[in-house]
Parts: sequence; structure tokens; C-alpha cells
Amino acid sequence: MSSGGQSELCTPPPGGDWNGGFNTFSQLKSYLNRELGALPKDYQYHHIVEQSQIKKTGFDPTDVHNINNVVPMTKELHERISGYYSSIDPTLSKTMIVRDWLANQDFQKQLEFGIRVLRKYGVAI
Repeated sequence: MSSGGQSELCTPPPGGDWNGGFNTFSQLKSYLNRELGALPKDYQYHHIVEQSQIKKTGFDPTDVHNINNVVPMTKELHERISGYYSSIDPTLSKTMIVRDWLANQDFQKQLEFGIRVLRKYGVAI
């Protein structure tokens, strides 16, 4: 993990078995902490395709709680990005917040959108 809130996608450790994903974020964090070590105090994991989409769209939790769908970043940056998802972006919709607008997109489109958002906020991904 590099400084300034920039990070890379998590990848399985050499010889690691991540079982394709996890049913809960808690299980995913436990795995990542065991395999990669705990994040520094002021860092958090950000889901590229948000956790809220499990209920909104019916996505499989193992796709959302997956090492290929989380990025470590500073708490401050995580809050800024989450704030964007809670806002109305008039380039997407004049009435819907971003995360609700995303619920109409498939997983791949949400993933691509999330990666673009991360890059917009300076995350190297």
C-alpha cells in the first residue's frame, strides 16, 4: 500500500486460497488481516461495488465481499468517496443519489464505474 490513500487491488497471497469471496465483510476482513496483516489505524477497506448493492440488486455477497472488490485507503478518503455515492451527480441523474442510480447497472458496469471514481479521487488502481 502506498501513501496518500493510494493503493492497489488486493490480490491473493502466493499460494493463498481466498475461496472466491466471502459471505460477510467480517469474514473478508478476517482473511485479509490474517494473510496481509491489519491495516494501519487510519485506513479502511472500500468496496468498489458497494456493500449496499447486495440488498439493492441481489448481487451475490461473495462477489461483493471479495478481495478483488476492496481497496485499502485512508479513512478520510473513504469518507469523501462514500459522500460522493450519497450525493446527486447531475451527469448521472437529476433526482437519484449515485448509489441508487448504480442499482440499475449490472455488476461489471458498477465495478467499472467504481474504478473510475477511485481514479478520480487519486487512487492508483
